Amino acid sequence: MCCGKSSGQKKCFLWPYDGVNDGKIRINPHDNKNIIGINTNFDVDIIDIETRAKKIELKNPNRKYYFARNYPQSNSDETLVLSNGELYCSGSGQLIHVFDRLEYMQSGIFSVSENEVIYGQERLFNNFQ
Repeated sequence: MCCGKSSGQKKCFLWPYDGVNDGKIRINPHDNKNIIGINTNFDVDIIDIETRAKKIELKNPNRKYYFARNYPQSNSDETLVLSNGELYCSGSGQLIHVFDRLEYMQSGIFSVSENEVIYGQERLFNNFQ
């Protein structure tokens, strides 16, 4: 079974899959037709839910770092994918831009207008009292 998150809700599909990290799966919340997941090589796979076929694998052969809390994000029409500080064209698989890694943990989302990526560090604060 494959489970992923879409708009904060968990959705599951009853078919086997190989090579995609179950904790790093996102379902496109705009059309629910594709799964975006991180594979065992820390690259991004876009998988068609209905056919179970891998549409494309997004790779950066020059990647030096991988952030453990990385979750792939896409814009609403799924033409752009942001993962691990790397912005990809999902149609061609081309790496568009690599954001600077200024902190250990990085995150990014697409703005509401989808013309911008909001990118910055996450800070974890724990209250141990």
